[in-house]
Amino acid sequence: SFGLPTIFYYQLVRGMTPTQSALMSIPLAVFSGALAPFAGKLVDRGHAKIMNIGGMLVFAVGLVLYAVLMTPEQPIWVLLIPSAVVGVANAGIWGPLATLATRGLPPQLAGAGSGIYNTTRQVGAVLGSAAIAALMEARLSAELPTGGHAAPAGELASGHLPTFLQAGFSAAMGQSVLLPAALGVVGLAVALFFVKVPPAVGRPAAAEDKVAEGRR
Repeated sequence: SFGLPTIFYYQLVRGMTPTQSALMSIPLAVFSGALAPFAGKLVDRGHAKIMNIGGMLVFAVGLVLYAVLMTPEQPIWVLLIPSAVVGVANAGIWGPLATLATRGLPPQLAGAGSGIYNTTRQVGAVLGSAAIAALMEARLSAELPTGGHAAPAGELASGHLPTFLQAGFSAAMGQSVLLPAALGVVGLAVALFFVKVPPAVGRPAAAEDKVAEGRR
């Protein structure tokens, strides 16, 4: 959901096209993909819980960086930094979280458990999008010089904002990003109570020992 205010900021304040604003998320995708194999190996070694805690922390830091850096005069390349930070965080959140949610389930419940986990994620995404949209409109009403009555963000998405509106709009979008940052901190607190999953690397090792014993 944090992508919604950043997209509005890129297009309405910085004058980017939809394609250009989407390309600003390239560091996020690159770092998430590049770190995925290493994250998977750490998960298999039983480090899913600590990875999830660290991922939530880095995620919140990345969003706070967005909130601070989203100003009209900010060099555009600087905004690639929080994108990269969030990409690093994603590598420590989603894969380990899925492992924590489903690895301890017995085989007959694995399908149901996976379904519940994914349904919960989808419901959370919908609620998060609705909440951040409401917060965006509230902050626009507070920050734009319109006598306390601002048009919905969707109605503003018709072109480049005039200069006198850019500072207030940027502030409103930056403040909106702090909502998922706060939820990331809540997620970190919840992750502290996760049950640590056992490493998966012991299974292949045990199989190799049995093969060695059979050869003897």
